[in-house]
Amino acid sequence: MWSLKEILEKLETQRSYVIDPNAKIILTQEQLGEALSSNFEDAMEVLTDGSLLRALQAVDEPMADKLINYQRDFLSPEVLLFYLQYDLNPNLPFSYRDIAHREIRTLGEAILAGKAEKDLLVEAMRHQLMSFYVKLKKIDVSSPEIYEGVLFTERYLDTNADVAYVTLGYYLSERKFYRFQNRRFLSVTDFYRYLAHRKLFKAFARTMEQDLLFFGWLYYLGNGDTVEKWLKTVGEIDTLAYQEANATSTEAK
Repeated sequence: MWSLKEILEKLETQRSYVIDPNAKIILTQEQLGEALSSNFEDAMEVLTDGSLLRALQAVDEPMADKLINYQRDFLSPEVLLFYLQYDLNPNLPFSYRDIAHREIRTLGEAILAGKAEKDLLVEAMRHQLMSFYVKLKKIDVSSPEIYEGVLFTERYLDTNADVAYVTLGYYLSERKFYRFQNRRFLSVTDFYRYLAHRKLFKAFARTMEQDLLFFGWLYYLGNGDTVEKWLKTVGEIDTLAYQEANATSTEAK
């Protein structure tokens, strides 16, 4: 089995995607894209040492030009490889650095379960790579609400990266419920009623700032303004508690 570097050397030598004429072994653009995607460290090496560019200049001038243009655009090596792999093979799963996820729904579920590669995915979001991928797969046409949601999360990163990341999980998985005390709630109204009925509103409000799944759910449902109301409620409850504590202290004296 040839390494990626050996494959590129054969491309450069043969000046053709037919890398072994005797054995009639033909490499396709799609296979080259998959090879770049499947081993990030090797891909970075052949990009850095110039062997990737030399091979493309020998066999695929349009792709070589794209690589040169990406370099002129001062794209980071990681982002450059991300775009180039899809130029070669648009059918690849989502792949950034050394992570890959074949289905965006299961990626969203992994995010919500705390089992995804958060740091790398947030990095990809900062470069707008997630929205690029969603559009590449034509999800902007089949499910425009997912595409718009992904765009929102990428923009929201500078406001609150943790909430943006979790909200991305809701959009990708299309999970419509919020789980609380082993119950699933499909609307904010039903959740309010449950808290009020169980007299849990004050206790929940005090801890909700740490509940990223709750905030992500609110944004996914389009209730971003409700987030501000919840935060305001927390402040009011804390102020009231402080006043009550002071009043009690004064009476004791």
